[in-house]
Amino acid sequence: MRKSTSMNVLFIVLLVLASLLLLTQVANLLSMHASDPFGRGMSQAFGAFLSIGLWVLLAGLCALARTKGAFPSFSGWAVLVLLPASLAAMLVTNSLFQSTLSPRWLVIPVAAPPVLLTFFAIALWVPALRSGVLSFEMNCAVWGAVLLMAALPWFFVRKQSRENAGYAAELDMQRQTEDQTRHERFVKLNSNSPLAEWLEFAEWGSDVRDQALAGIRQLPHRQSEAESLLAKGTGVILELLPVLDLEATPALCLHARNFFRDFVKSFAEPEENPNSLAFAAHRLERYAPALTWFCLRHGDIAEVLDSIEGFARRHPDSPERMGLLSETEKLRQLSR
Repeated sequence: MRKSTSMNVLFIVLLVLASLLLLTQVANLLSMHASDPFGRGMSQAFGAFLSIGLWVLLAGLCALARTKGAFPSFSGWAVLVLLPASLAAMLVTNSLFQSTLSPRWLVIPVAAPPVLLTFFAIALWVPALRSGVLSFEMNCAVWGAVLLMAALPWFFVRKQSRENAGYAAELDMQRQTEDQTRHERFVKLNSNSPLAEWLEFAEWGSDVRDQALAGIRQLPHRQSEAESLLAKGTGVILELLPVLDLEATPALCLHARNFFRDFVKSFAEPEENPNSLAFAAHRLERYAPALTWFCLRHGDIAEVLDSIEGFARRHPDSPERMGLLSETEKLRQLSR
């Protein structure tokens, strides 16, 4: 008698836990469409744990139900096959819902199998209901429904796979077209082409960077054009400065000072921002070669070094502060 009571309590506990996990899983799936990509990723991981936990409880319910007597007809084999199949369907639906384009009604066919499995276990556990699932027809209805609903998500997986393949092919075609157009534009460049048109091909990562830099160094008016572009705030001039074969003219130094003045202000204000120093150190790295270039040529950029040093000194001691102060001191030594 005591054993029977304990088994009943255990069955009810598993039933309640399974119901709670199912409700949580459904709510999690429905909320994924309203989340951003990061939130959907977190929900997808959470949903995977919920699914596994739910089907472990369902397996426990079916195992307990088996202690009340043999499974009717072919239900034993159906449990062994369709229990993991329905779990796989839930997991793949969980992954599908990472995309906002997935049909939300898929929640119904993936939520129904655990409900049917739960009712099946309850019917086997309760003697008064057991006779209702003994017939061959009822077995076919229950397990056929579970099989159908477990298969539905895979049709959408296949559809989404075809769509993704088509989208990837379209992107590849578009990229090839853009590469071809870009190559044609590069081939048309000559010594009379503006410096601004060459700069696109001279940036880091360009497959024709070396050829573009060689072409820029042959431009007869590259000095004046570089000064004009820098005056307009084109920072790529400073990024490429060491390899453009330019002179540290007063005009170039003036425009560099103006550029760096605005650049330092962009992260120096408000000064109370505790992350501004690390942010500044990271952003200044790209222009470190240009600052070295000016100092080696005795360009007039003392004002730039003063602004960087003053900004660093307004912050408490930190590796970033020490690094900026050390670099500015090294640059001052180079310029002497």
